[in-house]
Amino acid sequence: GYDEVNGVLVPNQDAWIVRVIFEDYAAGLYPIEIQRHLEDLGAVNSSTKRIPGSGNMRKVLGNEVYVGDRMIQKGPVRDLLTKQPDYSKSYTSYYLTDDHEPIVDRQLFDQVKARLEWVDQERKIGIYRNSRSDDLYGLVFCSECGLPFRKGDCNEYKGTAYQYWACSRRKHRNKKKRTCPNRSIKIEQLLKNVSAILGLPWRSVEEFDIDILADMVEKIVVRPDGIDVVMKYQQVANS
Repeated sequence: GYDEVNGVLVPNQDAWIVRVIFEDYAAGLYPIEIQRHLEDLGAVNSSTKRIPGSGNMRKVLGNEVYVGDRMIQKGPVRDLLTKQPDYSKSYTSYYLTDDHEPIVDRQLFDQVKARLEWVDQERKIGIYRNSRSDDLYGLVFCSECGLPFRKGDCNEYKGTAYQYWACSRRKHRNKKKRTCPNRSIKIEQLLKNVSAILGLPWRSVEEFDIDILADMVEKIVVRPDGIDVVMKYQQVANS
């Protein structure tokens, strides 16, 4: 996104790619979705001839250089022999505001920063979002280990397919770590129980108004023998 000209950073022909990454992330897209959007736009880095990967976007989104600021001496100097950072030596960092022409404005940068902090908080409690999949993800939790429930693969019972949710620990890739004793639950049963607790009419999974949960509910806790619905402002209802 920048070239250095006479010691000054100047936006180059790739600056628009950086701008799209920030705008898409602020709009709620996830890195893999942003990467696909860039592919559709034909974005190719002029030096590497490749599309920016989703794994590197976090570094782009958290880099103050794109808002026109600059951090001098971010970390310790490298050892001349090992070429590794030498943490035994002290160093001082300096933050320069409005050091050069920005690619994104400060309001957009702050929006992205706030979302990055929100994502960090979610990851501390075991919520990892990679795309805008199911709206219930991050809202339904396990009573036994506290981890979020995840949507399982479609199962079939007596010739009828159904969707279910289960604790993240029960769906761990390593079978030895699938230690959670809690049950799985059909999505229809989950939403029907929640509707009953909230006093809402039940029609079907497709007609369930997910926006109501976002407005009223802090989280849903699935127990082996029931469901607790924690309302916003810490009111608790259960079945």
